[in-house]
Amino acid sequence: MERKTVIQAIEYWANHEPDRTAVWDNGTPISYARFWQRVQSVAAALSAQGCGREDCVAVYVERSTDAIVAIYGALAC
Repeated sequence: MERKTVIQAIEYWANHEPDRTAVWDNGTPISYARFWQRVQSVAAALSAQGCGREDCVAVYVERSTDAIVAIYGALAC
């Protein structure tokens, strides 16, 4: 695999190995397809609010899968 950003790598795995486990949420596996879907949902919501590249986004959540999704969603918008 060529050098990619972390967002490009997640998208790659979501497209090529969608059922492979990306993260675990309290003992429950989350597939790359589901993880990517959640990341894209956050990115779309941020974009709808006017967020774009080079903008700062504050993420204030407990340490969890939701925190990971929020961080990657902010990177993807």
